Amino acid sequence: MPGGQVSPSVTLDKLDALCGVLRCKVSTIIEHKLDPP
Repeated sequence: MPGGQVSPSVTLDKLDALCGVLRCKVSTIIEHKLDPP
């Protein structure tokens, strides 16, 4: 196993957190488009 590799669980956790942030940003953008200030 290469030394630079991280454990799969850590990677999945980071991906999951990233997905949550992206989903939050996307829904915010969509809300602004549907309901402009």
